[in-house]
Amino acid sequence: MTTDYKPAPPAPSQEVRDTLVGARALITLGKLRVYVTILDVRNRYGNLDAKITPMNGLGTTWVAARRLEEVGV
Repeated sequence: MTTDYKPAPPAPSQEVRDTLVGARALITLGKLRVYVTILDVRNRYGNLDAKITPMNGLGTTWVAARRLEEVGV
């Protein structure tokens, strides 16, 4: 029996991490536009993801980084 094993993608570069981790961004969730802080980033098979938390409120979640707008410090 053979399996189609895919190796884990490489971690994001230090430059990407330095730029995004700790930055603030805006994300649209349904009819809401929420300011968030980026806590971490990862590569997920060709896609860059960001772990975010709301600037006001609780919780964290991973989202596709392309969904984030106005990324800045």
